[in-house]
Amino acid sequence: MKRYLIKETSTGTETNPNFAGVKNTYYLGKGHSTNVGRMVIESDVSPERLESVLSFTAREYGYESERACKVAIAAERKSADAESAKWGHHTFELEVFEVEI
Repeated sequence: MKRYLIKETSTGTETNPNFAGVKNTYYLGKGHSTNVGRMVIESDVSPERLESVLSFTAREYGYESERACKVAIAAERKSADAESAKWGHHTFELEVFEVEI
């Protein structure tokens, strides 16, 4: 069964007092406004661990339709533009996962 997550890449601007130049990758699913479905990927995570965690996140918090995920991406884009453009640059992509339910 397909599930959809939002992949957000954020890079701190030079004027960001805490994270200038730092690049983070986040995966967002349903409930991410409460950080339940939000996960930060650090660069030292092994590929096996990353695959396991993403599979769980997609199964538990992934959007069930591509359309719902695209609507959420639009909301995230608007939020990032309005609130945090001076602190970082954000890109958003839709990622598809095959999961067993």
